[in-house]
Amino acid sequence: MLNDLIFSFRLLRKNLSFSITSLIVITLGLTVSLCVYSILYEFRKSPPFPEGERYAVVKVFDQISGSEINITELSGYAYHSLKTQAESFEEFGIFSYSNDTVVFGEGMRPIKRVGIAPNLMAMTRAAPLLGRGFVEADATLNSQPVAIISYQLWQSFFSGNDAIIGQQASIANIPHIIIGVMPEKFSYPLSQDVWVPLNVSESDILPEGSLYWLIGKLKPSATLESSAVELNVALQTLAAEFPQEFSQWEFGVSGFSAIKAQGVGNTGALFNSVAMVIFLLASLNLSAILFSRANERRQELAVRNALGASAWQLRVQVLLESALLCIVGCLLAILLSALILQWVQLMTESVMATLGTFISFEFRIHGSGLFYAVCATFFIWIISSAATIYRIGDENVFHAMESGSHGASQKARGLASKVLIGVETVVSCFLLILCGLFTYSIVSAYQTDFGTRVDQLYTGNVSLMPVDYESADSQIAYLEELKRELLIEPEIENVSFASALPGGWGLGLRTAQYALEDRDLEVEGRYPEVDMVMITPDYFTDLDIQVVQGRSFNDLDNLAAPNVAIVNELFVQQHWPNENPLGKRIQLDPESGAEEITVVGISEHIIHGQAVGEGLEQPTLYRPLIQNPVRAVGLVASTARDLDVSELTAVMNNAAARVDRRVAIVGVFSLYDHQRMGLSGLNIIGRIMSGFALFTLALAVIGIYGIVSRSVFLRAAEIGIRRAVGSSDVEVIAIFIKQGLRYLATGIVIGSGLSLLVSNVMVQVFPDILDGIPIVITTVLLLLGALILLASYVPARKLVLLEPADALHYE
Repeated sequence: MLNDLIFSFRLLRKNLSFSITSLIVITLGLTVSLCVYSILYEFRKSPPFPEGERYAVVKVFDQISGSEINITELSGYAYHSLKTQAESFEEFGIFSYSNDTVVFGEGMRPIKRVGIAPNLMAMTRAAPLLGRGFVEADATLNSQPVAIISYQLWQSFFSGNDAIIGQQASIANIPHIIIGVMPEKFSYPLSQDVWVPLNVSESDILPEGSLYWLIGKLKPSATLESSAVELNVALQTLAAEFPQEFSQWEFGVSGFSAIKAQGVGNTGALFNSVAMVIFLLASLNLSAILFSRANERRQELAVRNALGASAWQLRVQVLLESALLCIVGCLLAILLSALILQWVQLMTESVMATLGTFISFEFRIHGSGLFYAVCATFFIWIISSAATIYRIGDENVFHAMESGSHGASQKARGLASKVLIGVETVVSCFLLILCGLFTYSIVSAYQTDFGTRVDQLYTGNVSLMPVDYESADSQIAYLEELKRELLIEPEIENVSFASALPGGWGLGLRTAQYALEDRDLEVEGRYPEVDMVMITPDYFTDLDIQVVQGRSFNDLDNLAAPNVAIVNELFVQQHWPNENPLGKRIQLDPESGAEEITVVGISEHIIHGQAVGEGLEQPTLYRPLIQNPVRAVGLVASTARDLDVSELTAVMNNAAARVDRRVAIVGVFSLYDHQRMGLSGLNIIGRIMSGFALFTLALAVIGIYGIVSRSVFLRAAEIGIRRAVGSSDVEVIAIFIKQGLRYLATGIVIGSGLSLLVSNVMVQVFPDILDGIPIVITTVLLLLGALILLASYVPARKLVLLEPADALHYE
């Protein structure tokens, strides 16, 4: 065995072109597979706590559309009702997250705060680095407000002060005693700076301005499915009591990792599928290379067989050669994957830091990833070597010595080559077209015109979470005072506010059910929904949005005036295409009997959501912010010149501090950058899909060129005969060019058909994905066409330059 191993190593060193080509194929296939496995593992792994695989999250879905619903409001009665009936859970609780500020001494900083039920922290069994954790008494009504801070906040804001325990800091304008500091790597339930105990009594209504999650730990005997059934039974009881709030809800229970995997589902499955196809393509390429290599060694193997080596010994010798290649390829793939994952990690960290999200990722090769790499290497070794070891040892030595590399049946070899080329071309076309269509769609999304001007406009977010901003009057008074202070700054020319800004990042769009006075819109007990944005009077002017009919809002549209609204052109096209919409009345939340509002204007359509899917063309209703104030708003500041964002952030927060130093302006960006913030995730997906396309192209070059060119060389004797009987060089070369074009046509027709089938599944997310068909298919056709024609012409040209007699004996 040792001698065989040494001999295999000498052979690989002697034939470097074969070794390097094989290593490239193995490394590319394993790298794609390992990277995708490691990325998806990060989205699926359980929390790193004892029995973390039993942690679960409760998601809320709309019964009709199936879309996920964010919990922004929930009564204490409903929460306790669900908690009491959640018998499948060993622990059950709620947490919320929001952006706030912390004030300590003279310092103030924006923070990400999580309010969490004490039992949810206790079930992790994670001990604080300093101080203590929460107890149930911390969440009682009259208890002293306490907080636990993250290691990062402790180091950066509190200077790593060991005496911080017991000191007081103001969080959301409420003095809190700091009772603990969590370890450096602790990021549960999300990635946050501060934890505070969440007190929810049965008489409470959880405040707006935060998002809420129901999570827990299942009992050992419970399953995700059984717990979901149990919660939905409890939900039916609530829906009978409060139909307006819960009649449209449906619960689903998922593993805790679903918190990180929001919106990843279809994309994750797509990545997995593409990676698997690329891996199989690499296996096919390697199989063809090894088979070709074994064919070159036929005389050597036949001699060894004649000298007494058994077929098994010959197969072991060939397997050792491929095993060495696979082992080295695996090591190279692990190194390359580590570099790629580090790049993905840095790119993701940059995006998350910019967005200020509560979610963090750690993309790296875990222990399970190494095990996966070993298993994948074993698989590619066995699959790619199967055809070769099957054929070894079954031929007569004299036949092999006589025929050399032509010893195999030419008919069988020709059929095998045609099948291999066909499969390679189809798979390569499929992958290249699919990746190209997704990349095209994402690039198109980045070029979307949101319908507003963007030059010299900057955005920011203001969250009025302190308790003294609970009333509408206090919220409006703050915004008016903030605007006055901002306009004092010479860099700022005007300021307007809105509950959501174009681009769908930072502030969630509000939706409301509505009814019209002139028709019944109720279907199966449900009214349609419309996106609703609250704005100040100068919002349209600042963003250069035209009111095409009627009027814009003004200062007279206040709490004492009749309720009014402006709707966009899509809303009018949907309901009043041939009518004058001015003066029409709309009732929001009709089941509650709310007052009707009057349409006073029609605006141009702009995109307030993300520039993908349904967000591109959504009917929108605007209301005066003063008539419907909210605690979290976005601001738009117009400036006389382009400004540095960090400079403008300081200017804005200086003005904000003069109004209330507890309230910071966060998320300051140019409007252009802000509009594309919501597409940051797509940017990452696009780069990964582009990487897939490059890897596929590399494998296609190696596989298709190698097999096509070899299929030509295998017909060297035929070329010699054709030239001997009078065929011209052009006629001989034309035979192989036509054959290559048939391969190309087969690949394009079947490969494009398969890619279009997959793309159709993603049309709801990427509605313009099919618009790229002409340019993408043309590009793939030119790339693979050039590759196949080159692989057909070059060897054919080489062979026709030989004398017919030499071509007959060409090896």
